[in-house]
Amino acid sequence: NGTTGLFSIVPSGGAAFQSQLTLAPPDWSLAIVYLSSTALPSQYFIALDANDTAYAGASGSANLAALSAYGISTPTFTAGSLGTATRQIAPDALGNVWVTGYKTSATTTNVYQYSAASGGAPTATYPITNASGSEVYGVAVDKSNNVWVASAATATPNITELAYSAGSYSANYTATVPSSFQPVALAIDANQNIWAAPYYTGGT
Repeated sequence: NGTTGLFSIVPSGGAAFQSQLTLAPPDWSLAIVYLSSTALPSQYFIALDANDTAYAGASGSANLAALSAYGISTPTFTAGSLGTATRQIAPDALGNVWVTGYKTSATTTNVYQYSAASGGAPTATYPITNASGSEVYGVAVDKSNNVWVASAATATPNITELAYSAGSYSANYTATVPSSFQPVALAIDANQNIWAAPYYTGGT
């Protein structure tokens, strides 16, 4: 009904609307390439914030790009120590963007919080301090701005909550999962349930 309504207001024979469709289309969507660059090869994840700004990361680098659909200036992100590839991206309701990066060392941090207010530079890092934090992939933010992080380390995979309170975060809860289930992507539904997708291994 919406597309038919739009189609019906196009003036017949209007010079600005040539060539004209003969029937109302099922939708008005168009495929548009906003960014094509060697700086962001092999994108793995994309995320949208409340302002419809799209964030994309890359495999093979620690780059992060922000793209606005409304011509609004977007921050130039300073790459943090995200390792060899950015993984999942999750904007929160506070104007921050959370990014995970693949690393193989358990002693390095690979969860970053970026803030548009600081020009896109990572304002703080939040390490997963146990040994299973060496293969962090998934990140999601719930409606209370708590950050959930998935570690896919083979020995002790888990999902950890970084609880938000008055501008700071602390590890509040860790759910261990079977070693055959390596969580690599997280999503949160409207009832605040945490959903995890695993790395396919051993038919699990």
